[in-house]
Amino acid sequence: MILAARKVAAQLVATLQASDGVVQSLAAQGVPPEEAQWVTAQDAIETRQASPDLSEKQARVRYPPLSVYCEKIENRLTEKFRRFSGIVRMVIEVRVGGSHLDSLLDHLQDQTDAVLDTLERKRGDWGNGLFWSGAYEVTFSAAKHGGPNYLQTAKIVCDFTLGRD
Repeated sequence: MILAARKVAAQLVATLQASDGVVQSLAAQGVPPEEAQWVTAQDAIETRQASPDLSEKQARVRYPPLSVYCEKIENRLTEKFRRFSGIVRMVIEVRVGGSHLDSLLDHLQDQTDAVLDTLERKRGDWGNGLFWSGAYEVTFSAAKHGGPNYLQTAKIVCDFTLGRD
């Protein structure tokens, strides 16, 4: 089922990077198109669970990066005769960096809103036995040193229902 988690992560990244994904949501918020295109870059979304400190040490980070990873796989066996029928808990971590604390939270909330708007528009059947009900949980961290000067993070947790033979 680890392969299923990788496929869910890949599908989630493709959804966020699509032309009707985060780019469209940012444009609807009034963000200029050249600033809204950051998410379509190859390195804008990483599919690994790593702290911001480690990510910054490994490679040059373009802010605001998104991290998509699987936090939990739970086979609940809710459908008889399937090898797997349960949940895949995915996390989308939004990080923003800046030199001023005053605008950091506003920027983080704008980026988080864009991700949530994209997900809300994609509620329902994602194909291949994958379904998202639309429920999510968002937690915000306190600002700290990191990134260009300061760093703040939001974690969006979504439970996807998956049924596989």
